[in-house]
Amino acid sequence: MKDHVKRLSIFFALLVFLGPVTWVSADQSLTEFLYLKNGTKIKCDAVWKGMGDFIWCSKSHNVKGYPAADVDITKTFLLQPHINKRLQKSLSCFRSEDWDSAIASASETLLLDPDNEFALTNRAGAYDMKGLFRKAIEDCNKAIKINPRYGLAYNNRGFALEMLGESYHAGTDYETSCRLGCELGCKNYERLVVNRKSFDTKPLVEKYLDRSLESFQKGEWDRAISAASSALSFDPQNFVAYTNRAAAYCKKGMLMKALDDCNSAIRIKPDFALARNNRGYALELMGERNAALVEYDKSCKMGSELGCENYKRLAGEK
Repeated sequence: MKDHVKRLSIFFALLVFLGPVTWVSADQSLTEFLYLKNGTKIKCDAVWKGMGDFIWCSKSHNVKGYPAADVDITKTFLLQPHINKRLQKSLSCFRSEDWDSAIASASETLLLDPDNEFALTNRAGAYDMKGLFRKAIEDCNKAIKINPRYGLAYNNRGFALEMLGESYHAGTDYETSCRLGCELGCKNYERLVVNRKSFDTKPLVEKYLDRSLESFQKGEWDRAISAASSALSFDPQNFVAYTNRAAAYCKKGMLMKALDDCNSAIRIKPDFALARNNRGYALELMGERNAALVEYDKSCKMGSELGCENYKRLAGEK
C-alpha cells in the first residue's frame, strides 16, 4: 500500500521500452511512389524519368516503364519530396516522444497525400501514445483499407484495441501483423497471446508506474499518459495506472477520458480512495459541483487526506 501511495503522490492538492514494441511509426517513410492519374499508387524502390516518353519504376530489381501521359507528374516528382520530408519529421518527432508534433507532421503529409498509409499509421501510433485510441483505430482502419498488407497498421490497431480492453481482437491484429512480416506484431502476439500466463510482467508494470510518476511531476502530461498506458498493456486490471492516467487526462482537459479511467479503477477496486478523489476533481472541472462533493466525501471517508481537503475546500466555496 505504501508503494501505491508513493506513486499516487503525483496528484496535487486538488486531485492531487519490452514495452514500446506495442506502438511504432513507419520506418518506410522515404519509400517512393509512382502516382497514376487514375488514382493508382505504385510502390517503387526508385522512380525516374528515362528515355522515351515513359516514367520508370524499379521494384525488387525489376524495372517497368509507364507512359508519361498516364502518370501524375506533379505529385510523383514535385510533391513527393515534400511528402517524404513531412513523413520523416513525423518519424523523428515520434522517436523523440513529441506526440503532438508527430501528429501535426503526419496530418500535413495527409493534406498532400490523403491515401498515404505510412502517415496514417504514424499518426495512429502518436494517437495511441496520447490515449486517443478511437482516433488511432480510425487511422489504422484507413491505412489497412489502402494497403491490406501493411503489417504495422495492424500492430498499431492491435495496441489501441488492447488498451480498450479488447484483448481477443488485439491478439488477432497482432497475429495478422506478424504474418505480414512485422517483427513488432510478432513480439506483441507472443507477449499478449503466447507468453502472457508465464511471463512475469510485474517488474515492467512497476517500471512504467514509476515513469508515470516522474513524468507527471515534470508536467509532461503526454508522457505520463503514455507510461500509464504501457503499464496497462501488461496489466489491464491495474487500478493505480488507471488513476494515474486519469490525473494526466485532467491536466490536459480531457475530462471524459479521466472519468472513464476513474470508473475503471473503481470497478476494479471500489474502495480505492484516490480514484474517488480524482473522479471528484474531473467532475468539479466539468462544473458538476454537487457530484464532485459526493466523490470527495467518499474519498475522505475511505481515508484519503486529499479527498478531505478537497471536500472542505469545495464545500466552503460559495
